[in-house]
This record gives sequence, structure tokens and C-alpha cells, in this order.
Amino acid sequence: MTVAEKKCSVCDVVKSLDEFYKMTKSPDGRGYTCKPCARARARQWNIDNRDRFNENNRKYWNDHAGERNDQKRQRRASDPEFRASDMERKKREYHANREAELERQRKYRARPEFPAEHHARNALWRENNREHHEEGPTPWKFRTTRSTA
Repeated sequence: MTVAEKKCSVCDVVKSLDEFYKMTKSPDGRGYTCKPCARARARQWNIDNRDRFNENNRKYWNDHAGERNDQKRQRRASDPEFRASDMERKKREYHANREAELERQRKYRARPEFPAEHHARNALWRENNREHHEEGPTPWKFRTTRSTA
């Protein structure tokens, strides 16, 4: 066993240091179990402690929702391919769950505070988009003309 190798404490196989996660408290700066064994142990813990695992995930996602939304918004603005795939995913989800989505929208709009929020949101949009608002309504783009012949 060379200096660049180490024996895993779980599977007892000698592996290169790259096969071990970094651990600053360890004398050689690497963990005591290899990456595959560490992943298997973590996976088993998640299965054995499903409730804690779900609770931890839920807490993390709720605590970092703003950061995730900002990152996604920036990526959507800068990456046209991501924006297109995201829109396709949203369309698929909407059509797959159309009735549930419409019910969610009905409940949202039925809230007593909705009219005030809606009015404030529209007023803010008009303030930020004066050039569009002052032009008046957009003429119909797909006006059908029927021949009288």
C-alpha cells in the first residue's frame, strides 16, 4: 500500500485516495470509508429513517426556496434552451394535471384578499410598462374575415 492509497474500513479493499471523500479531521485528509460504501450507508440511512429524511428535505427546500427561485430565474433568462425545456415541462405537467390545476386556481382566486392583490399587481405592471399600457389594446392578430361571396 503506497502513500496515495488507503484501505476502506467497510469493504477492506485498498483504493486510491481519490476514492475517499475529503475529511479535514483525518490524519491523511480523507475519510475512513470509500465513496461507494459511504453512499450505500447514506442510502440505507435514508431508507431506515424515511420520516426524518423527508422532514430534513422539506425543511431544506423551504429554507432555500428564494435562492433556488433566483437561480432558476437567472438560468431561464440566460439560457434559451433551458427556458424552452422548462416551458415544455410546465405544459406537460399542466395538461397531465389539468383538473387539479384548475381547482387550485379557483381556490386561489376565491380567497378574500385576491381582488386587492390582483388590483395591486396590475397597477404595478401598468406603472412599470407605461409604453404598453398607453398604446391601448392590441389589435387582433388573427382576425378572421369571412367572404360574402
